[in-house]
Amino acid sequence: SMTQDEKENPKIIKKTRKRRIAIGSGTEYAVINKMLDQYNQMKKFMKRFMQMRKKGGKGGPKLPPGFDQLFKQFGGL
Repeated sequence: SMTQDEKENPKIIKKTRKRRIAIGSGTEYAVINKMLDQYNQMKKFMKRFMQMRKKGGKGGPKLPPGFDQLFKQFGGL
């Protein structure tokens, strides 16, 4: 039930939009909040990951085998 603008820029999703999305998708308001929280956490993680990757991965956790290939498959996020 999200508009294209909301999908491309979740920052614009405020209380009234969350309510509309919850009603339109048949879910509870709390589920929408949780989904957006998870999205923001993943966004922060990927930002840190990309910074670590640009620095050559020094000081960070070792990645599982094949992770680079998986990363490329998703367009480098």
